[in-house]
Amino acid sequence: MIQRPVIYKHQGKVDEKRVVSVLSPQSITFRHELVPGAVLADELVMACQRRGVNSAAISLVDGYFEGFEYCLASQNPDRKNKITYMPPIKETGIAMLITANATVGIGEDGEPLVHCHGLVTSNAGVPVGGHIFANKIKICRQPVMAFFTGFTGIGFTQQYDFEVTQAIFKPVRY
Repeated sequence: MIQRPVIYKHQGKVDEKRVVSVLSPQSITFRHELVPGAVLADELVMACQRRGVNSAAISLVDGYFEGFEYCLASQNPDRKNKITYMPPIKETGIAMLITANATVGIGEDGEPLVHCHGLVTSNAGVPVGGHIFANKIKICRQPVMAFFTGFTGIGFTQQYDFEVTQAIFKPVRY
């Protein structure tokens, strides 16, 4: 029997403009090898800064992580938020990257922020993943290949969203 996906209706006020898009006057695409021993978030932000962009969409392939930590979304029926994150799950040993996608933008505090989701094979050989704590994970063994699309004139900033009742990345024009 095929299980149907569960659809959650957030309890916050729905924005009249559900899909927000902002056209970038120019973008830059580049490939960058993320250095072993470095923290994933730091490497992604530094690569953007070297190219003069503060926001980018990134695909990650081929590499290994140590200290791989992630979490999954979970239903939260007792609170205002319908969705919450489960407690972090930390994998032991080395995790092999299958695929991941990240967004670099600007957080509510004005500092660079990385949001990343990915899938790895755990040290036990099991595929695991979800929302990745990119600020806690170290690249190891070999460089991780990252493909960037950096934006100029636009970017992503973390802003409070009334529908999901938490801060999320939203596109903005500079």
